[in-house]
Amino acid sequence: MTSEESTSDYILPDIEITDEETKCDPNTKNILPKQCRICRNPAVGYHYDVASCNGCKAFFRRTVITGRLPNCKFGDKCLEDHKIPKPGTRLCGSCRFSKCEQMGMNPMAIKSEIISKKGNILKMELVKKHNRQLIAVTKEIAIDDEFSKVLSKLKAVENKLDNLFNSRLPKNYVDYRQFTDILAEKPTFAVEQIPNLSFIPDQVFHEYGGLAHNSFLAVVEFAKFLDFFPKLDSETQLKVVRHGALMVRGMMNTERSIRKFHSDCVRRADGSIAGKPMRNYNGIWVEQRKIVQKGLHAFLRNKIDETEYLLLKGIVLCNPAICGLPESAQQILEDERRRYVRSLLTYCLKQYGIRYGPDRLSSILSIMPIMENQQKEEKSFNVILRSFYSNVSILVSPLYDEIMSS
Repeated sequence: MTSEESTSDYILPDIEITDEETKCDPNTKNILPKQCRICRNPAVGYHYDVASCNGCKAFFRRTVITGRLPNCKFGDKCLEDHKIPKPGTRLCGSCRFSKCEQMGMNPMAIKSEIISKKGNILKMELVKKHNRQLIAVTKEIAIDDEFSKVLSKLKAVENKLDNLFNSRLPKNYVDYRQFTDILAEKPTFAVEQIPNLSFIPDQVFHEYGGLAHNSFLAVVEFAKFLDFFPKLDSETQLKVVRHGALMVRGMMNTERSIRKFHSDCVRRADGSIAGKPMRNYNGIWVEQRKIVQKGLHAFLRNKIDETEYLLLKGIVLCNPAICGLPESAQQILEDERRRYVRSLLTYCLKQYGIRYGPDRLSSILSIMPIMENQQKEEKSFNVILRSFYSNVSILVSPLYDEIMSS
């Protein structure tokens, strides 16, 4: 079954993104500026694309026309103290012109004729610099737009699925749908929307089984809304979610344990400690409680915030290195992972600057091997647990059992 066939029966609903999430700043040029960007005296309007006073406007125009560039005698730092000069103060011409360039005054907006050879040379140099600045700004805006779109989508999906992740199935009821059926069906956002729950009077883990199932179900529904998902065929969709579901679910548990419960250990959606021993099978329950804390400890050590968590979640799920994927799927996942990494780098640079931003990105990505290792240990633990319940066909639900045994 192709991805087109698997989604032909329904259309994924659009995630509603509020105005607050996509709000853009109004065009500031429609507002009278208060301060000259060059000398910090009161501005009278926008001149050559920059908020400025009449004095700086005339200075920039006169300098370009004549081509006369003065030299600074004080190390080119005359306008770095951020003090507003007193009225009538003579400003350093060299530093003033450098500030005009830095703020982006546009030489092409000067209509007067250049009256000297030096003026023509200076204007040509300024035009080249201005064009390079425009290209740099355009790239920055494009990157910022991508970051905003990616983050807004992730936040909207996270909020949409929060209720499902934090809920449980009714006691002694099991969702018997197969993994492939859940992938092909319409998204589920609440327990009430889960079709055909089955009553099981002798359910093994009736206290926490419903929580465990719904947490995995929320991960599957999360994956459906990612942009790359409909581009994959149904078999590849299954492999991608099956491989990353336990890590993503662990991250969701970790995030809520820290933000909601202010806890230094992983807690289930109802606040109970994950992995708490019910019976001590030669210590394996105690070991399982240690295993599930590893990702949380990494989050706490690195002080992962909400934005970093959301972007890292997307990076984890878009794994082109999963065994057995066709080349076309690998390329789709690689492109999507790069998009999330670019967005995460953009955020790190905004928060930590050029000097420390890349280091912050490396610290965040270093959590991934820890989560990979935790996932392997949790699945190994499930093998041991399964040996104690070998006579039980379904331990929690078909979805849970398939992910844990994969």
